Amino acid sequence: MISPKPFPVSQDQRNKQRLPKRKYMTLISAFRGQTGIALCADSQETITYYDPHGIPYDLRQAVQKLTPIVEGGFRLVIAGSGNSTLIEAFIVRARRRLQNENLPNPAITDVVRIIEDELSLFYRNDVTLCQDDDKGMKLFIAASCPTVWQFNVWVTEGVVLREIASDKPELVGWEHEMYSEMAQRMYTPNMQLAQAVLASIYTLTVAKQTSNYVGGDLSVAVVRANGIWLEDRDYVESMEVRLRSYDAIINQLFLACADTEISPKALEKKLAEFQEQAQGLHRQQLDAAIQRMQRANGGLIMAVNPMARIPPGTMITVGANGQISNVDYDPPPPVPMTHEQIEVVIKATKEHQAALEKNASPKDKGE
Repeated sequence: MISPKPFPVSQDQRNKQRLPKRKYMTLISAFRGQTGIALCADSQETITYYDPHGIPYDLRQAVQKLTPIVEGGFRLVIAGSGNSTLIEAFIVRARRRLQNENLPNPAITDVVRIIEDELSLFYRNDVTLCQDDDKGMKLFIAASCPTVWQFNVWVTEGVVLREIASDKPELVGWEHEMYSEMAQRMYTPNMQLAQAVLASIYTLTVAKQTSNYVGGDLSVAVVRANGIWLEDRDYVESMEVRLRSYDAIINQLFLACADTEISPKALEKKLAEFQEQAQGLHRQQLDAAIQRMQRANGGLIMAVNPMARIPPGTMITVGANGQISNVDYDPPPPVPMTHEQIEVVIKATKEHQAALEKNASPKDKGE
């Protein structure tokens, strides 16, 4: 059979056909705590280019992957892995839809209805028309509805939202088995929210050290019933340093406990050394948190944070110059007042009120 030869295609024409491919080769972790959910993501985007010979190579750039959306009564974060152009397009469409809904007191059920409906339209139109070979994407949808005190996080399964598990962490993106196992080891049911944040950061820290597809600055979003907070970058970096500082001494103790060549007395000594090191590091980190609360010109910065930065009940003494003079992280519990003391306070309060009324002017009395 004789068939015509195809027209020759030059190398330049082949290269023009190979457009750069943007893909979020990333990792995002979600850990559920007692009072909220922690999301942590890296900031690296991988773009595949082609050299003059048609050989692919990757370039990596930093992007912000956790960006809160505030529309009316909705608070949302949408982030994921896959075709970055499609992900960004869906975020735009979801934001427009939330604007158009304009619900005064939205509930979590409204979020599910709106996002699933918009996903169906998006796959039917945008994904179908997309010319890329790889159109896959998987998203975390985090939402808080403060007016009704509700929150949740879901994973997209096609056009359906699946609530994240309550008995294990969830990962989206570069889900290497090692990272899934690491996340599972860090997770405990009903863990404190602060520890959920630390576990999510640690999972991404390990991934950054061991993968070319996870990198850059980490971002952390804390989802609670009263809103969604994006943690300060300096705070997240300090958490990474804190976790790495404990890694070395914990690993040494782990090996010592399993080493039968070490005698019980020697192990006891190593445990005492570990206790001293761990307490010293913990105290340094608490002191650093206190220093961040100190204003340069005196006084304290009373910031609203999604979780406590220092132990509840910490007693901070501020001098006349506005500088912190003493901190007690474990103050003695308050001594309950006796019945007699309570009676004295009540009597003094009544006498003070009577004196105020006696000395009040006719105008103050409403006469």
